[in-house]
Amino acid sequence: MYGTMWSLDMRFDTRFFAIASCMLSYLELSLIDFGTGIRNLVNYVAATKRIQVCWKTIRFKWKKIFL
Repeated sequence: MYGTMWSLDMRFDTRFFAIASCMLSYLELSLIDFGTGIRNLVNYVAATKRIQVCWKTIRFKWKKIFL
């Protein structure tokens, strides 16, 4: 953060620095949580597909046994 301010020739203002760092930290945490949520959703969808395929296979085998 300070490096960006220095490279843009900005005057060091403690209020701006404090607010910008808090906002960047919040943004980082939000993005991490969003990424985790997407990963959990993908895992959930993949698991439901596996369960459905497994259930259809089991049901098909039972039908063959009893028919």
